[in-house]
Amino acid sequence: MKYASLLFIAMLAMALNTNAQSAQSLIGQWICSYEVDGENFSVKYQFKSESGQLKCYAVEMRDDQGNAEAFSTLAMKDISFKDGKGEATYIFNDEGEVYDTEADLILNSPTSLTVDYSYYGFGDTEHWKRMK
Repeated sequence: MKYASLLFIAMLAMALNTNAQSAQSLIGQWICSYEVDGENFSVKYQFKSESGQLKCYAVEMRDDQGNAEAFSTLAMKDISFKDGKGEATYIFNDEGEVYDTEADLILNSPTSLTVDYSYYGFGDTEHWKRMK
């Protein structure tokens, strides 16, 4: 009986640790490349934990000539993530208007994240790469 209790506690600790590591695996900087109206640019994102909640910020935009602009704008909130998959509210700006939409997150590998969303018939799949 004593060993069964210890085994149960060990299994519970491993399960809790796996779930925590799953969300923690997003923390850090990521980059995504875009093309809009023939112009190429990239956005650097940063996932971080704030008061126990995972949030993602857009922190830099860089054009294809290498000119960069630093800022800090909330890009994802209400993030739930477990076992390599999750959901979030994705916040984006289109011609000065700010929109919120639901997004699916899939961690394909430690260095590759897919962000899939749809907004009023406009759907997109973004491929984010972890920065070193």
